[in-house]
Amino acid sequence: MPRHPSAITGAAGEHLVAGRLAAMGCVVALTRGGSPTADLLVTNQAGNETVTIQVKTSTWAGRWRKRDPSRNKWEWPISRKAAELEGDRLLYAFVDLQEWPDSDRQFQVFIVPSEKVASWARLGVEKKWSRIFFEILASRKDDHLERWDRVTDILEPANE
Repeated sequence: MPRHPSAITGAAGEHLVAGRLAAMGCVVALTRGGSPTADLLVTNQAGNETVTIQVKTSTWAGRWRKRDPSRNKWEWPISRKAAELEGDRLLYAFVDLQEWPDSDRQFQVFIVPSEKVASWARLGVEKKWSRIFFEILASRKDDHLERWDRVTDILEPANE
């Protein structure tokens, strides 16, 4: 995939996530640029439950090591403010726009609870990393890959 300006890459990820959620029957609104905590506002069709999603997109998030495959991972840069952004109704969607010839998915989306991202960001702040990258090890990809149930479980509680 050719390299694009980061604003275009970010918009592609936001629209990809919004499209997948809309196809699942969710009502999705993209926020205006520069919103500090949310890229997407998602509700159920009744409008009585809401989820906020922060989308992080990369055109090449995979980091593959031939000599030590146990260290294979995906990574996305996150800001220091991520250390303060957490809540039961805030999720992150990490999007990898890399095309995968050996996969049935063209793009991969990882849905991660904000508490996990905030914890990682706090570690980076504490250790004074110059840049913070959220990592998902390839060996743990199923913990987060295409976990749309994390959205739908909030939007459609079991007690309804």
